[in-house]
Amino acid sequence: LTDKQCDVINAMAFGKMRVYLAAKIMGCNRETVRYHIKKIKEDTGLDANDFFDLAKLVKMAEVEE
Repeated sequence: LTDKQCDVINAMAFGKMRVYLAAKIMGCNRETVRYHIKKIKEDTGLDANDFFDLAKLVKMAEVEE
């Protein structure tokens, strides 16, 4: 995972899995967050819009940092 992807994952977790809240937290556009979620899913096979997958992604982001 890249640093930006880790930021998106953490923003999704803090933003209650809402793209618009994650975008607000990150200070970017919702489409940017959606793009990174798509790339994360392509790279890992895990969907940040799914609670259980997001939990796994948060653990992965913690290891990356």
